[in-house]
Amino acid sequence: DIKGGNILLHSPLGSGRVILKLADFSEVKFLKQSLHQTFMTQRGTQAFMAPELLIGSQIGDSKVDMWSAGILLNLIVTHAYPFDPSNEVDIKNFLRNKTFARPSSITDNNLWDLLRKMLSFEPINRISSAKALNHPFFTSSQALREITLEQINIAQSAQISKSNGDLSITQFDIDPSFIFPITMILNNNNSYQTGREEFLRQKEVQLKLKEEQLINKEEEFQMK
Repeated sequence: DIKGGNILLHSPLGSGRVILKLADFSEVKFLKQSLHQTFMTQRGTQAFMAPELLIGSQIGDSKVDMWSAGILLNLIVTHAYPFDPSNEVDIKNFLRNKTFARPSSITDNNLWDLLRKMLSFEPINRISSAKALNHPFFTSSQALREITLEQINIAQSAQISKSNGDLSITQFDIDPSFIFPITMILNNNNSYQTGREEFLRQKEVQLKLKEEQLINKEEEFQMK
């Protein structure tokens, strides 16, 4: 599940960049996979679990991750949960009441709009990852004005490295306003799935060959 403890941050020495990775997928149980949805059973940390998983009877899809990310965003911005995370009853009451009041510390209207859409209690109304990435909080003129001088300097250094032949530099490195397109994630996921299926197919062929070899050896032994 998406929570602070499962987020790894890595800054390559001298790069000025911070690479974020999600870890710990050991509790995820996949039921069905398709291009657009991954369905999963009820596993995870209750404070970050979507209503449809914790108190509902629905099978979760990708929208449960948007809820978890929303809880995490709220925690980062306000340094608090919208409920008592140590009290299961309080968590479930929050989900059943379906009321999320705007924290007084959130003064940015774009941020509040994104957060309330991420924490929509009904999955059908919850914002998707693709729409969240293109939300005004990330793409508006205000967001562009808030790009720091440090970010600009890092992007310029990356552009120089690319000009000098560094093939590892991507658009993400040279454009401080770059929004990672969700289609790239889907394509990478499809490539991974295809590679995994091929790996399993090859393992199956290898097992069959070993079985045939054992049978042949057993027949040869019996003939002797």
